[in-house]
Amino acid sequence: MKLAALFVFFLVPSAFAAVPSEEIVVQKSQAEAEETVSQPSENARLFLDYKSDLMAPIAGGTDEKRTGLLGNLNFGTEVSLEKFIAWKNARIWVQGLVAHGGDQSLGIGDTQGASNIQSPSFVKLYQAWFEQNLWDGRISLLAGVHDLNSEFYVTDSSTLFLNSSFGVGPEFGKSGANGPSIFPMPGMTVRALVKATDTLSVRLGIYDGIPSDPKNPAVTRFGYSAGHGVLGVMEVNLAAETFSRPSKIGLGLWTYTNKSNHLFLTDAQGEPLKILNQGFYALMDQKITSRLSGFIRGGASTSDANMISQSLHLGMNYSSPFGRETDQAGVGFALASGRSPARFAPEFNGPIPYSHEKTFELTYRAQIIKKVFLQPDLQWILSPGLEDNATSVLVGAVRAQILL
Repeated sequence: MKLAALFVFFLVPSAFAAVPSEEIVVQKSQAEAEETVSQPSENARLFLDYKSDLMAPIAGGTDEKRTGLLGNLNFGTEVSLEKFIAWKNARIWVQGLVAHGGDQSLGIGDTQGASNIQSPSFVKLYQAWFEQNLWDGRISLLAGVHDLNSEFYVTDSSTLFLNSSFGVGPEFGKSGANGPSIFPMPGMTVRALVKATDTLSVRLGIYDGIPSDPKNPAVTRFGYSAGHGVLGVMEVNLAAETFSRPSKIGLGLWTYTNKSNHLFLTDAQGEPLKILNQGFYALMDQKITSRLSGFIRGGASTSDANMISQSLHLGMNYSSPFGRETDQAGVGFALASGRSPARFAPEFNGPIPYSHEKTFELTYRAQIIKKVFLQPDLQWILSPGLEDNATSVLVGAVRAQILL
């Protein structure tokens, strides 16, 4: 029965392989959509994007395993101020988000997050920022509520995948008191982008140290809050040619000004010791052939402050399989290393070793009709929840996406 289900699971998009594409739509990351430093919109545009994941453990998982339907609707506008008030090289971005499905476990039991759209249910103003470009686009200044992952820790080849680790690595994404300023709770930032040369660029962002409201994710908070500190992020990118093909190489550094709780050491009063929380990441996005691209990324953070302190992600993305110009197929691997939550149980008295959660993902994104996409996805998760003795989980999902 399970084999039959898997067969149907991947057969659906293949049935459309002979259907000619009505429109060439190249999937772009949010960074590509937003980063128009030298090419701002001529006037204004509206955008709407709905994604929904039907996801469930096929084999393995916890006793509470079930099928879940997750989704979010992104909508908003980008406005060029030059068109309306003669303010040159400036734009405003306003984005709303409607999320449904909740953040409850689907019985997968993993740590990295099998779906990158899973979040609490809410309706909120997601992003709202102003950007000014200077000196022919060589410098960009941005201020407002901003998603860090729209510009930092981005590899375009990995945006195809559903697992959260192919966005921001978990050693960074799960850091701090409420994570960095990423989905589903971005916060206030001031960001500068400098294009030193045609191939070398530097980004620097100063984000609220505790973005949004951890107790109420539907609240969007402007400004920096007293006592939160800030998160500083810097990324250097080099656009080069490797093997005569375009490539992107990046190195990122980040640190919180407020210290974090030590995972297991306490002071004389039994309170957790405070330690500096910082880390780095490196990435490479490589075009291999006209259709094939690959990526490799990895990062590390303060091991005594973060449950996940190291990660590695790599994979390949193949465009236009079966002669269909709008389709994409991909295979990826994500590794998260850290200390297992079970090791912190009161009855555990030994040293606290590292554990490793490993996820293999196979996915195919097919255009069904104009602006409608269907993406079956399989993820095989080993040592879920950073538990070395835990049973592996096979997760099946289908993502539907509508672009308007």
